[in-house]
Amino acid sequence: MKVSDETNKLRIDLDTKAFGLSPAEQEKMDGDLETLRRLVQSFPDPELKIELSHQSYYRVRVSLLLPGRTLFTADEDQKLHPAWERCIRKLVKRVDGYKEKLANKPTYAKEIQGTLHDVRPTMDPNLDEIMTAVDQQDYAAFRQVLSVTTRLLSCVQAAGWNAIRQRKLSLGTGS
Repeated sequence: MKVSDETNKLRIDLDTKAFGLSPAEQEKMDGDLETLRRLVQSFPDPELKIELSHQSYYRVRVSLLLPGRTLFTADEDQKLHPAWERCIRKLVKRVDGYKEKLANKPTYAKEIQGTLHDVRPTMDPNLDEIMTAVDQQDYAAFRQVLSVTTRLLSCVQAAGWNAIRQRKLSLGTGS
């Protein structure tokens, strides 16, 4: 039996191997997905693939497809629902971890603990070499000159080549 549900933005593909689920079992399992649905609502097109099988025990395999990552978990039990609940709990923890990584929380935690190091260049960049690379549109040379500092790199990323030209004019090194 295969069931597909695309309500609440989370696409769900349920594949039961050689046994069926009653509507009551499906509803109970669906109720366990509310926390997961809330966690993935900000992702575009999240997809949950569920594979259930039963021999002498129940096996639950769950894959959550998100942009840039597929999260997987599995569990087994003599009863279906305990294995299902453990799988969903583990998956929720993995989604939380993935979202923290995307939000750069490890860096924030280091900052709070005082273990985040402020790395600064040992010398200033050579503006003449930077402007020569900009004028020649030589990206490799530009990156080489900036490899000694990151001070101007954020300016370039935010505003592009014109920001460097304006900086050169404001420093009185340009024409």
